[in-house]
Amino acid sequence: MDALIRTDEVTKRYDGDAAPAVDGVSLQITPGEAVAIMGPSNSGKPRLLNMNAGLDRAPRVCVLVPTLNEADNAGPLVARLGPVLAGLGGEVLFVDDSDDHTPAAVAAAASAAAVPVRLLHRALSERTGG
Repeated sequence: MDALIRTDEVTKRYDGDAAPAVDGVSLQITPGEAVAIMGPSNSGKPRLLNMNAGLDRAPRVCVLVPTLNEADNAGPLVARLGPVLAGLGGEVLFVDDSDDHTPAAVAAAASAAAVPVRLLHRALSERTGG
């Protein structure tokens, strides 16, 4: 059966907060299904419900940036993408397989960014494929 409500990897931050109100939530609810949204205080339950009700919105654009030892390029890239994505409700997601200081460079760029910047860093032991 098709989903009545569906979200995929939704993240929502407010005013450049370091910690997101909702972080990477996927949800699928089919017609007639009863669902309880549970979690501790300040875990983003109202934000998730508001996004699904259309009262709040998740980013509409996510720029996915795969990186491998790109520390010198992370800051300039975020600085160039930020103004463009800010008007679109966008975010930047780095998927990083670096062994250098790219994660620190992404974190530094995120602190000054006009849009949310997320990092998924995969350590050497977590990398698969070729």
